[in-house]
Amino acid sequence: MHFFSRRNGLSLALLISATLLLAGCRAPAVEAPPTVVFELPENATPQPQVDSVLEPTVVVAQSEDIAKAPVSIESIDGLIAAENYEDALVQIEVALQTASVDIDKLDLTFKKADILVALERGPEALDLLNNSLKNYLTPEEAPLELLLRHAAIAETLNLSTETTQSWRTIALLAPDNEDYQLRSAEFAIATEDYDIAADAYRRLVAIDESNLVYQVAFGKTLQDADLLEEAATVLKNIVEVDAENADAWFNLGINSYLLGADENTKNELQRALELGLSEEDAALVEDLLTDLDS
Repeated sequence: MHFFSRRNGLSLALLISATLLLAGCRAPAVEAPPTVVFELPENATPQPQVDSVLEPTVVVAQSEDIAKAPVSIESIDGLIAAENYEDALVQIEVALQTASVDIDKLDLTFKKADILVALERGPEALDLLNNSLKNYLTPEEAPLELLLRHAAIAETLNLSTETTQSWRTIALLAPDNEDYQLRSAEFAIATEDYDIAADAYRRLVAIDESNLVYQVAFGKTLQDADLLEEAATVLKNIVEVDAENADAWFNLGINSYLLGADENTKNELQRALELGLSEEDAALVEDLLTDLDS
């Protein structure tokens, strides 16, 4: 249109104003927008100013933040003390994956196993410790505490064979520990692993040679392991030291009977009866004596 020609010398703004006047309208005055000041509440955290041109936002996964954070054994212990086991397991997993050489990962494994037991997830705990044992060429190379925990959990789960094998290894690693030898013998007898039981009592006799209870048990387990000649030697030595030991005479008589019942067998069994036996053992002796007389 001609209104926009340069000959009129009118700017675009004036033309617009003129047009509005001709239409009977007044152009509103253009004013700067009022400055609005927002006051933050006292406890509010000020937000950073956002530029008019938005940059792509990079979101860092929370798991990455945790993995980069220092491992805190204290925080894990705190969660365990508060019985917040699930959160403790999460932190232990992060720690096991990211811990530095300064962190004892085996200790973290023990903590995890203890938590699994507390959560009644014993089979998982045993699997965890079995996997740890695989890090060693032989069980004898494993740390004693790992074996002790393995034995304890296996016992809780009523896994007799695994318990016996763990205690056997423990007893071998600590031959001077009387309690470990007794535990090894106890579980071995329960599973009829008499060779293992005899070895444990052999070590017990070495620990305390004056303990006749150990010596009699040693003779008995040798007999059960079918090591009759060695059993005879052990039991004869006992009755020479303690002629009033009914258990020693009883086992010596049984052992003689198993070896072929020589002329001393009847005397050994009768001596055991004279000294006093349990009702069950006395009945067995009576049967053997009847057999020898027939």
